[in-house]
This record gives sequence, C-alpha cells and structure tokens, in this order.
Amino acid sequence: MKSLFYLFFLCSFATPILVVAQTENTIKENPWLTTCKLYYAQGNYPLALNAITQFLKPDPLNWEGLYWRGKIESRMLNFNDAFDDLNLANKLYPKQAKTMAALAELYDYFGDYEKAFNLITAALIVEPTNLSFLNIEGLVLLHQKKFNAAFLIFDNIILRDSTDPIAFNNRGTARFNNQSVQYPSKEDLKNAEHDFSKAIELSPTFAMAYRNRGVVRLGLNDYNNAYQDLIIARRLDPKDEKVYYNLGKIYNKLGKNELAIEAFNNAIKISTIFCEPYLERGLTHLSMGNYESGRSDFRKSIAVDKNSKGRANYYIAKSYALEKNKVLCIEYLKNAKKTGFFVNFDNRNELIKDTSFNELLKDEDFRKARNEIIKIK
Repeated sequence: MKSLFYLFFLCSFATPILVVAQTENTIKENPWLTTCKLYYAQGNYPLALNAITQFLKPDPLNWEGLYWRGKIESRMLNFNDAFDDLNLANKLYPKQAKTMAALAELYDYFGDYEKAFNLITAALIVEPTNLSFLNIEGLVLLHQKKFNAAFLIFDNIILRDSTDPIAFNNRGTARFNNQSVQYPSKEDLKNAEHDFSKAIELSPTFAMAYRNRGVVRLGLNDYNNAYQDLIIARRLDPKDEKVYYNLGKIYNKLGKNELAIEAFNNAIKISTIFCEPYLERGLTHLSMGNYESGRSDFRKSIAVDKNSKGRANYYIAKSYALEKNKVLCIEYLKNAKKTGFFVNFDNRNELIKDTSFNELLKDEDFRKARNEIIKIK
C-alpha cells in the first residue's frame, strides 16, 4: 500500500516560507511592494494581498504586482486567480524566470508535470544557479517518481548550500520514496528522519518538515513523537490536509476511532482532490462495524480519484467478507482485479494475509475464486 504512504510527501503544494526580500532589490522600491514582500515572508498572506492590491491600483497591469499577487493567491489556495495572474504576468513580461518558476509550481501541484518541467527548465536557462528553481525541478522529478534523479538534484543543492532547509526536506522525501519494495527500510526511514530534523534545525517554523518527520516517525512506530510533530505542523499550517490525515492514522493505531474519523473529516474539508482520507475513514468505519458507511467512503474515493478504484474495490470486498457475504465479496475482488490491482505482488500478498477473509476461506468455492483472482497455484 505504498501509494497511500508516499502521497503524504508528494501531494504537497508550496515550498516553505522564505525571506524573499533577500534576493530582491529593495532600493527605492514602492513601499506597498516592500510591505507585501515582508508580509509574504512572514506567512501573513491576507496582509500581503492587501498590500499588493494597493500597489496595483495605479497600474493594474504591472507584471511584478501580478506576479506577487499570483504567488500570494496560490498560498491562499485561490488557484484559478493565481493561474490568471501568473499567466498574465508571463504574457506581459515573457521569459521572466521567477514567473515561470511560480507557474511551474502550480502546474506541478495539479499534476501537469510536462508543463511544469518545461517551465522550470526555461527558468533555469535564464538563472541556472538559482537553488530555489533547482528545488522546484527536483520536486517535479520527485512527483514523476524519478526518485533517484530528484535525490541527486537535492544532494547537489546541499553540497552548494548546506543551510538550505528546503533541500534537506526534499532530499528526505526522495530518500523515503526511492524504494523498490512496499515500505522503506528502517535505515531509509532513519536517514529521512535525519534530513527532516536538519531542515527543522535550519528553519524552526518549517511546517512541511515537521509533517514529513511525523510521517516517517509514524512509519517507525514512534507514535508519541510522530503525534508531537504533527501537532506542531498543524499549528504552523492549519490548512495542510496531510497533517489531519496522518493524525487520523495515528489515532487509528491507538484505537481512537472517533478521533480518527474527526481527523479524516478535517482533511476532507480542506482538500477536494485527496482521496486517501476517504479510504482511511472507510477502514475506520469497518473497524467499528459500520460496513455501509465504509463502502460509501470507498465509493467516494473513486469519485475523487479514479486511480483509487482498485484499492476501493478491494476494500469493498473486505467489507463484504466481514459481513460473510461471499457473492458480493467475490464480485468486488473481481472488480479490483479488472483494474490491475493484483498485478502488484504487494497487493496480492496483502489479500493473502488479510484476516478479514478468514471466515469466507472456510468455504471451498470462495477459496477457489480467490485463488483464481490472485493466480495462486
């Protein structure tokens, strides 16, 4: 079930807050623009938006104002407005590196990796030594599951600047995901934990690094420290759905089902494109004996992301197995097979070891059907 595990890192938008004024020329700069950048660096996006609005009043087509408004809107999750402003800025001032990089981040977030990669490549042609742009390039590769290539980029950034917290966070992510097995080894988890700890040391308010370290510690069964990291991440970034999702997983591990469901509910409220909370909430319902509620959640996950169809059908089969409904259990196992779900050895092995099917396995017809589904000889 690694696909559920590594999404905690991959589906994250926005790099952590940086003091952007370090690379901007503030000499004789418009006070509203300066104020905008300062609020942006502090993460106070509503005040940053107010300042850039004032800056744009006398000149609504100022490309730099549109660039900053687009950046702010993306951090406030107003993605349509962000796309409009950044695309207009890019049209008004073509080939401006930072505009292309900001657009690359947006396209990367929405999974259009080809456009993202083309844009960040174009930005790097203009500014080949820009470490922020290199981080974005690495993230695009990471999200395309080109983990080794991404790792090399982040490792190179760290060699050039050992004080870059983003690179340590991203290298930890690449370490974690560069696996050919279902789950990372303990050594991989420990190395990733070290990278996230270094990112936090360099940037103590780096919410994503706390969240990522919490996920790694969850994988290490270090529930107390994982919980503490996720609570800090929630305080720093209360709109990160992955934080609530992982809190829900910890509550599940501790048998606190109601708290788990509340956490998954919060994740669902924040994100409309994240299917995993539905799957995990559905499993929580199954553990509570609420089988129809669980099936409802599994079907919702498919509506959110069709790629979850195989796992959702497997979980629906699991729910019917718990109800000892042989016919419907077999039907949904077959549905899962049609999606290619059991082509993956880990998924076949998961079914073999799943105790939810133990009662039905006493039935010879079910055993034959299951063995045919997973091609057991």
